[in-house]
Amino acid sequence: MKKFNLVGFILVAGGVLVLGFQAIAALMHTDNFWNDLTLSTAMPLDLDRYIQMIPFESLQIGLDYLALDLPLYQLLVALGVICFILGSFSRR
Repeated sequence: MKKFNLVGFILVAGGVLVLGFQAIAALMHTDNFWNDLTLSTAMPLDLDRYIQMIPFESLQIGLDYLALDLPLYQLLVALGVICFILGSFSRR
């Protein structure tokens, strides 16, 4: 198995796992950590401060969306699909 495909599989599996935890949390009707999980809530860093240091506003807007608004499961699945695509073009 190619390394890109293995990483892609792990990322997609992680995304599905996070989505499963969010579904279970939604079924329990509780407001907890899993309901609105994004990259910024999963990491203890203040990502907004680092993003604002970037001098290009269009790049700031894109990274702001990726770090603060995009659900974590969508980010993981998208990165997994990108790894699968890269794995299909690599030789080893």
